[in-house]
Amino acid sequence: MQVGIGLGWTMIVFAVLCVIGIFFVYFFLPETKGHSVEEVVRLFEGPVNRKDPSQPSVVR
Repeated sequence: MQVGIGLGWTMIVFAVLCVIGIFFVYFFLPETKGHSVEEVVRLFEGPVNRKDPSQPSVVR
């Protein structure tokens, strides 16, 4: 990639990917601090609760 587009542009592409990753983690992954292992496992099982991602979905 460096040979094709240059070192500067390679670093810019890397920075953009890092920013995209930060936004993904912030908006799509729930907070697990202060939860037990069992709560975290239950949180990541099943569909996502879109109203409150920090809570597990209730399947009816």
